[in-house]
Amino acid sequence: MDVEQYFEGKTKPQTVLVTGSAGMIGSELATKLSLQGRKVIGFDITPPLPHTVLYETVKGDLTDRKAISKLFKKYSFDGVIHCGGISGPMVKPEDPGAVCAINIEATISLLEAARQLNISRFVYCSSISAYGDISQDTVSEDGSFRPVDVYGATKAACDVLVHSYRMEHMLSGVALRIGRVYGPGRTTESLIADLISDALEGRSSRPLGDGTNRYHYIYRDDVVSALVLALDAGHDLSSAYNIAGYDIASDAEVANIVSNHLPNADIIFGLPENSLVTKRPFLDISAAQLDLNYSPKFDLNKGIIAYIEWMQNK
Repeated sequence: MDVEQYFEGKTKPQTVLVTGSAGMIGSELATKLSLQGRKVIGFDITPPLPHTVLYETVKGDLTDRKAISKLFKKYSFDGVIHCGGISGPMVKPEDPGAVCAINIEATISLLEAARQLNISRFVYCSSISAYGDISQDTVSEDGSFRPVDVYGATKAACDVLVHSYRMEHMLSGVALRIGRVYGPGRTTESLIADLISDALEGRSSRPLGDGTNRYHYIYRDDVVSALVLALDAGHDLSSAYNIAGYDIASDAEVANIVSNHLPNADIIFGLPENSLVTKRPFLDISAAQLDLNYSPKFDLNKGIIAYIEWMQNK
């Protein structure tokens, strides 16, 4: 019996662990699942703002194996969505050991707890960074991993671990390789956030580079939708899916969209870049469209409009 046959006929997970529940994606995801009537436990080392939470929260460290084991035994989860950990190469680059501990060791603890308790579905937030520096303009899920930083290497490693637990231990796991995320709640480095914030507050923007760097973007809400679809999909799933929006855009094209909606934006490129720039591919999302019924709701223009409105009203 393969893993697809094992999952066939099981109900959609109703008691769900969301790690990283105080973060940009995790908080919105946990709220959405809770509003669907599910029991959601949010786990994060950072406590959420109390008035924003519609679900139960547990404060804890993902690297604490005993805490993870205790959590699983207490709540009898039937679904896990792992959004927690180091969220990008700009976080703790000076401490690669910590990046590995938080991302890899924590994921192993979660996978092992899920295996032992026969969790119905384990969804892992992987990243376009796992692909790293590749020559193709477009990459599908069978593309090679060539990460160029420790963060990307940890995402690739955990992506492979999800596949390995699926094949060896029949854990119904799936990794979503997510494009460059933007939108409400982002706290780490983001060109889109910086340009909008500068324009709204009357500052000039002087981004690094010449504006030609290109990235495949995805709005936060589309990530959340994809995670829920992966959680609930019954069977016939692959072990990994690319998840992104419709648009790959240069920094200059992003700046033009922001300027179209915020005419007072003063954006000039040209400052020298201080780090390696990796060519990011266009993510082929056709498999997710077919298997998960995933369909992005936000193109880059619509997403930037929504992001501007959120910043204006926060």
